Amino acid sequence: MKTLTKLFTLFLAISFLAACNAGPEGEKANTTDAEAVAEATGDGETYMIGEGSLVNWQGTKPTGAHDGLLTIKEGSIQMNGDKVQGGSFVIDMGSLVTTDPLGDKKEALEGHLKGEDFFDVAKYPTAKFAITSAEAMPDDNSATHLVKGNLTMKGVTKNVEFKAIVSMKDGKMQATTPKFVIDRTEWNVKYGSQKFTDKVLDSAINDNIGLSIVLNATKS
Repeated sequence: MKTLTKLFTLFLAISFLAACNAGPEGEKANTTDAEAVAEATGDGETYMIGEGSLVNWQGTKPTGAHDGLLTIKEGSIQMNGDKVQGGSFVIDMGSLVTTDPLGDKKEALEGHLKGEDFFDVAKYPTAKFAITSAEAMPDDNSATHLVKGNLTMKGVTKNVEFKAIVSMKDGKMQATTPKFVIDRTEWNVKYGSQKFTDKVLDSAINDNIGLSIVLNATKS
């Protein structure tokens, strides 16, 4: 009976770790080499990205997860009617904060994430996303556009593809994305990755980062 109990306890522990190690929520984004940035055709209108524009993020490891925010400091989107022609925005990496309850550990974690082990904010204070294409998706109930763009972070540029929901009203544009996932190691964020360390499973950090974006913009 004791043996069965130990086996059952071990099974539960393994199941718990497997569940925690499932990674952040969201569809894995297709990532390729950088592409040519979309050029505005001149027949559209420019919307300036403003207050309330942000990136939600989630990082996970077998023993838990952390959620947080990054502020989008500036940018613009070119629209022709309700179709996206191009655009770009800059992310303030120094604005990184955690939003889960951490108590007195919050400041230490944020400092670690901003440090050389992760995003090295002192050397790379911003990240940038520049649209390379945006395809309308009239038959998709989950999004209005399929967006591709170059994400530059820590000096590395990769093209990332994800869905977006774009809405227009009274001279204002809002774009939001369903949750999606990128592999941080493709941008040289390698700390705690099992690809580059011998750390045991319960201290390793998932390579995938969960993201979702909110853009609020006003016609210039």
